[in-house]
Amino acid sequence: IADHDGNFRFEIDDKNLGDTLRISSLNFDPLTICARSLCGKGSHTVFLTQKIYTMPPVEVKGTEGKFTIIGNHKWIPGGSLYIDTHGQQTALYIDNDEKLTGRIVRVCYYLSRKGNTIAPFRIRIYKCDSITGKPGEDMLPEILVVKPSKGKGWYRVNVSKYNLQMPRHGFFVALEGVFPDDYDF
Repeated sequence: IADHDGNFRFEIDDKNLGDTLRISSLNFDPLTICARSLCGKGSHTVFLTQKIYTMPPVEVKGTEGKFTIIGNHKWIPGGSLYIDTHGQQTALYIDNDEKLTGRIVRVCYYLSRKGNTIAPFRIRIYKCDSITGKPGEDMLPEILVVKPSKGKGWYRVNVSKYNLQMPRHGFFVALEGVFPDDYDF
């Protein structure tokens, strides 16, 4: 194996001078050289012939993504929960009875004017455990804490960068109360 500049060094015994050395690299024709021809003082430079591949053109077509809103997406949802305890969570189960496939790209929370609408909270997304029906594996690979800034209403969080695949058995979208200075960094 050569170094990053293509240099390599090897030692050979007299009894192996009849051996051959095969030099190859991606996109080049391989070259076979008798070891005896490389013996001697100094270094040798070996040139490989570039191999050109001709390929027919390939046309790539895509379709416009289809977005489906699932879960509780009423304009003015009923009911409310007040979360003010560190570690307290509440979750909404999102079923997947239609066996949808694709990615979860956004989660939305409705913040009521009857609570602290600018308090930070941690977002949790759990796969539904297919045996117990309860929250199972946490789907987010890192801690995701958000701090709303606009007050009451729908608060949308883009999670597309995590490439979360739609779980077959549904999932839970949760929020967890955090102390305001827990994640300020």
